[in-house]
Amino acid sequence: MTEKPAKAISILFHPVLVPSWFTLMLFGSNTYIPLLIPLQLKFILLSMIFINTALFPLLFLIIMVRRGIVSSFYLNKREDRVYPLGITAIFYFLSYYLIRQLPLSDAFSLFLLGSTIIVIISLLITLFWKISTHLMGIGGLLGGLTGLAIQLSIDLTGMIIYGLVISGLLGFARLKLNAHKPSQVYIGFLLAFFLMFLVFGM
Repeated sequence: MTEKPAKAISILFHPVLVPSWFTLMLFGSNTYIPLLIPLQLKFILLSMIFINTALFPLLFLIIMVRRGIVSSFYLNKREDRVYPLGITAIFYFLSYYLIRQLPLSDAFSLFLLGSTIIVIISLLITLFWKISTHLMGIGGLLGGLTGLAIQLSIDLTGMIIYGLVISGLLGFARLKLNAHKPSQVYIGFLLAFFLMFLVFGM
């Protein structure tokens, strides 16, 4: 893998896009979950999740870069990640609170709750160590799919396999870009996977 596709994969599966990916995957799943949601509500749900968990955090990041609060949009320095992660945690929790009010499967709100916990844990770890937030994001996605499949006894095998392939590509991409050491990649993935799995098991 060259640097160009590594960057493309890192952008496509950026952590702030993971809640939107999870939502789209559930909409496309061969389960009863998407059948219970009218098309208009699906659009509202996806828009709400994308705006709160991706658009707003990215807008705040742009503001912080322009004001010199963080040195780079790519957050390569550990110190640069603290404020963006804090802002992201707030918007994730807000999304969780709003989605809880809608007549939906608990899968959506549980994933947002788990994502909020993962971001907070990532923030605490970032105070002294640079963990891979990309792998925490994709690890949380897989943990959510696995936990949901077990909890509801539904078949999400295909999506879980795709998720594993994407996880491998993303981990390799982060290493190729020298963004992380192998330990930061592996620990980020495993920690988020088990945290999200536990949330769905509650």
